[in-house]
Amino acid sequence: MSGEFDLFHGPGLTGSTGQPHQAANGMHPDIMMAFGIFLLVLSVPSLIAAIIDRRPPRMAALTAIVAGGLIVYTLQNNPGVYSVRDVPDVFIRVAAMII
Repeated sequence: MSGEFDLFHGPGLTGSTGQPHQAANGMHPDIMMAFGIFLLVLSVPSLIAAIIDRRPPRMAALTAIVAGGLIVYTLQNNPGVYSVRDVPDVFIRVAAMII
């Protein structure tokens, strides 16, 4: 992972210039990644419930598509920055930003 976790000077991923990576819309990529993973996890119970009740999983599918879009968008705009091992660190950095 290219970056440092610094609680006192703005947590997050830093580029070669030392500046945090920012998406074109100004949202921090860690927030987009954490929110996408969170939505994906929330869509699973809804998907299972819809399948068990024999009804179409429309909202679960829509939520999963939005979550997947956020994750793919973040990965494409920050190639090589995130890996599966970094997922817990992403949530910790986002929590540190909130606190």
